[in-house]
Amino acid sequence: MVLKISDEKGNKSTYTTKQGKEIALPGIQSLRHFLDSINVPDPDATIGEVEHFGSKITALCIQNIQGKKLKLGVNQFENFYNGETSVRNDVKFWMNENGENKAGENILDKVTASLEKNPLKKLKASKTPVATGGSENTGTPTANSGW
Repeated sequence: MVLKISDEKGNKSTYTTKQGKEIALPGIQSLRHFLDSINVPDPDATIGEVEHFGSKITALCIQNIQGKKLKLGVNQFENFYNGETSVRNDVKFWMNENGENKAGENILDKVTASLEKNPLKKLKASKTPVATGGSENTGTPTANSGW
């Protein structure tokens, strides 16, 4: 099931592939995985006011999910952006609190083995900036000088 949401501007929660298949946007897919893992496949959502960064806003609120527990398998990867390398997280596995996936299979051992095998995906050497020396007068690395 794909959650389909549209607003008055025509923004949608899905996109269409070149083959014509409608796919949920990544954030909507994550929400679907989250709801499936806590066994709430068809949530009862209502419009309500919530506090968001100190301001009250109107938002779609999902009732009856407070107190639910789940387990996540999170891969970490290095990301290079604006001249800095940071570690980012990507949720790869969604499980209920017993380690079972949506189909009811216990995948906790599989997830643990997978994450131990690949704890951090490093950047390829070509994407990591390397300072190879520079002008002694300015201290500017030649790798960024364009020469």
